[in-house]
Amino acid sequence: PSTIVPRMIAAGADLDLIMPIDAVDPDSGMPGRLTLPRHCDDLPERAAEHKAAVLMLDPILSNLDDRLNPNQTRELRQALEPLRRAAEDAQIAVVALAHFNKTSDGDVLTKIAGGRGWVEVARAVISIAREQRDDMIEPIQVLSQSKNNLGRVDLDSLEYMIDNHEFVTHPDDHGNHEVFQSARLRCTGVSLTNTDEILSRRHGQQGDQHNNIDQVLDALDEAGRAQSPRDVADATGISRNTVKQILNRLAAAKRVDRVGTGLYQARTL
Repeated sequence: PSTIVPRMIAAGADLDLIMPIDAVDPDSGMPGRLTLPRHCDDLPERAAEHKAAVLMLDPILSNLDDRLNPNQTRELRQALEPLRRAAEDAQIAVVALAHFNKTSDGDVLTKIAGGRGWVEVARAVISIAREQRDDMIEPIQVLSQSKNNLGRVDLDSLEYMIDNHEFVTHPDDHGNHEVFQSARLRCTGVSLTNTDEILSRRHGQQGDQHNNIDQVLDALDEAGRAQSPRDVADATGISRNTVKQILNRLAAAKRVDRVGTGLYQARTL
């Protein structure tokens, strides 16, 4: 689609290495969409033919066979398990986009719209949530590793902003170029929260989270020396587990200093 090409240019993609997948409807013989699981058997051969490395499905829900109910895990797995086998045979990665539902119950993996088969079959899940903070005009995006069967899951969450940006294409053979408006991601560092917490909050809880962070920072400033999570919890009235999580994230974001096992102090300049 024409809207995708400018985004690829904005991301610095080499368009010569990107190929849309053309599928044919076997019933009508007309051009159609890649359909799961119907076209899974063809993927290894096509991937080898084009020396493909990654298959992008955005959103993957639109690639499911219309006869399958994505809200039923058993039916969903009928599409996803053949896709995983085909990807393993082809030795390619499959990156698929799915959206969250509106519920505030459960963890991130339960909030993905449709059946739980999405996360049961996937090897890794990266989640992204938007947070509007009181001290910021624009919302910030938080990215977390929610599942990883291939490596560590205790990685820090990251934050980024989405900035408007004007891009100019490379000139064509006649020296003409195109100017278009798109967006650029600007990483702002380690996040003090994660997507699970953001998506699970009910109205009013966001302010509580940032108020807790401010209280922890104030307690360290007032103490003037290294404090344990228990010390900070006693000074603030916040639960020790919550304090420990906040201190760990503040240390990862380099907003406080970790000066020993289980000891933290206000950051010195």
